[in-house]
Amino acid sequence: MNSFFFHTEEIKYRCIYGCISLMTIFITSCISIYPILFYMTKPLKVITTVSIMVTDLLEFWVVVVNFSVFLSFFLFFPTFLYSVWAFIIPSLYPVEKKIFSKFFRMSLSFFILGNLVSFYYILPLVISYCFQDNQTVGFLDLQYMPKLASYISFLSYYLLGFFFLFQFPVILIALIEFQLLTYRKLSSYRKIIYSFFLLLSAFLSPPDIISELFLTSILIVIIEFLIFYSCLHSKYKSINERDFLSDKKPK
Repeated sequence: MNSFFFHTEEIKYRCIYGCISLMTIFITSCISIYPILFYMTKPLKVITTVSIMVTDLLEFWVVVVNFSVFLSFFLFFPTFLYSVWAFIIPSLYPVEKKIFSKFFRMSLSFFILGNLVSFYYILPLVISYCFQDNQTVGFLDLQYMPKLASYISFLSYYLLGFFFLFQFPVILIALIEFQLLTYRKLSSYRKIIYSFFLLLSAFLSPPDIISELFLTSILIVIIEFLIFYSCLHSKYKSINERDFLSDKKPK
């Protein structure tokens, strides 16, 4: 009973620390919103003539609040991961601690990698493709003048999409590690997975064939690596179980 109350108290304190972290990130984002927005709109500078519009009276301040809330929850993810890790790790055996710590580091690494790849490489490609038609097309004289609210909304959904995309391999590896998913299942659904990746690339990448194939190839490499990892993991587990059973036999 004492253990139950101890864990309840720890959950309460970790929730309090989480709320404090969220509020700290939110306040920091609101205070530093000008350099943050300047940095977030930097990919638009691939088109030198573009101007960002604010058409409503309160649009800028609504963007400030909404984007600060988004950043608070988005950047809170590493803190959330650490809180879960710190709460669970004392109750695990050494082997379980090693596995859980591996997934913690992997998830954090993929979080950082996803942000770097999506913001510094893919986003400029998306923007440059969208603005290449900033000219006369047929009888239409097209001129793109993005609104701040629309761009920030697009950027939020874009970063969130890549966040889930780069956490997807971590989830699959966890399922493989705990034997909830095997390489046979992954191999049997390979065609369906490839079709899903093609559709996903069409939504996440610029609508030119090179960018779509590039992103699809990355996803295919990831899934093929996971199939290979699953195969090795299955063989490694079977060898260990066979050695364990052979040691148990009376000599």
